[in-house]
Amino acid sequence: MTISSDAKDLTETFILVADDDPIAQMVTTNILESAGYRTDSAKDGREAVEALELKDYDLVLMDCLMPNMDGFEATHIIRNSGSDLINSKVPVIALTGLEAKDERTRCLNAGMDHLLSKPVTPDKLITVVAQALGQPKPVLPTAQQDDSDAGSGLDDDFLGSIIEKFLAEVPGVVDELQQAVASEDVIKLRNIGHRMRGISNILEVSSLSARSRELEQAGDSENMELAGELAAKLIEDLRKLEAALSA
Repeated sequence: MTISSDAKDLTETFILVADDDPIAQMVTTNILESAGYRTDSAKDGREAVEALELKDYDLVLMDCLMPNMDGFEATHIIRNSGSDLINSKVPVIALTGLEAKDERTRCLNAGMDHLLSKPVTPDKLITVVAQALGQPKPVLPTAQQDDSDAGSGLDDDFLGSIIEKFLAEVPGVVDELQQAVASEDVIKLRNIGHRMRGISNILEVSSLSARSRELEQAGDSENMELAGELAAKLIEDLRKLEAALSA
């Protein structure tokens, strides 16, 4: 790795995290800030573009699938030298839970510099961020140096806040699923499956992750009948997990 001679100090390095999943966003920013970086957040591509019009960020972590404006469209705008952004050459790292073989090509064609597949472990995230910035890799807290899973190194208080956030979101997710089934919105169901797979990986609930992945795949194939059946099962899974975590 080439280290830039004018690389900024970590505390002067600002990273924008664009992700519509508040729990994934919490975990990502926690890892980055534990390493010494400074962060801001955006909940979709549109907010990310607006933030980049106001502030000269050193790097962007961009989720690919987001409402209003996805990461691909946002990156196209960022790379447009005629846009109102302060820095159209800011490094963009794609965060994706998609598994299509051509996903890397799609990200690179959009103008993204690197790709990280979710769930992202702390060590992998910091390694790629440091490479993209041309900085030495910072040392993570000892607990976060375990590279076995996305939830590695989360202290009890922070994990508790994630669980609390998840429990607060469950009723809304159930409503979203029911409304999407009623309106036969298979793309909405796919997006919910995608989002819930990321959350369940962070919480290390493999059964919920598997169900969410099945729903996402049914949405990708636009199989509304199967997606509806899986949505009903996912609602049952969510309610069971909600009861277990609330006990």
